[in-house]
Amino acid sequence: MTIGLFETVVYHDSTGTRGYDVNYLNPFIFYRPVEFALGSSGGNVLIGMNAKYQLTKNAYAYGQFLLDELKVDEFFGATGWWANKYSWQLGFKSFNTFIPNLMLQSEVNYSRPYTYTHRTALQNYAHYNQALAHPLGANFIESITNIHYLSPKRWFAELQIMYALQGRDEPEENWGSDVYLSYNTREQEYDNEVLQGNATSIFSPISNWAIF
Repeated sequence: MTIGLFETVVYHDSTGTRGYDVNYLNPFIFYRPVEFALGSSGGNVLIGMNAKYQLTKNAYAYGQFLLDELKVDEFFGATGWWANKYSWQLGFKSFNTFIPNLMLQSEVNYSRPYTYTHRTALQNYAHYNQALAHPLGANFIESITNIHYLSPKRWFAELQIMYALQGRDEPEENWGSDVYLSYNTREQEYDNEVLQGNATSIFSPISNWAIF
């Protein structure tokens, strides 16, 4: 079993000239205490972990979990507090599945509303108008299945199916899907659930076949 830990911080100042903050140079501390010590200018800290477990010689399961913000009593109180912001991924991948050279991969991705957002868009988890974690942003559930076959007779075929449900923001309403909207413009403090807002479904099948 393989386990990895992840931590990052996004910060800025009003002039855009802050540069690298030496408070974050120590690799053996968590960034969250530094953020608290620096106050509102500290930045936006995200922490997470990933894991992979070998099921058989040709198959393994994997997963990731990211925590943007969470308050324990609100989380276990099941109040739908807006700042219980997290995402996760669970997946499975196998090789030589049923027949030689057949690869199968399937995964599920989940992100709560307002995950990756911040009070100011300059400190959200994004870059050049694109979300860094997932192209859908937040407030979604997605499944992806990929089947790939490589023939010994010099051809291959691939089929990928993506299906996603997302709660999109309405005009002048922030329901937590756009990571570039400030969380200060949220619609409500409590009763926030995944897919709130304008419920949207996305179905994207992609096939590919080639001779080489």
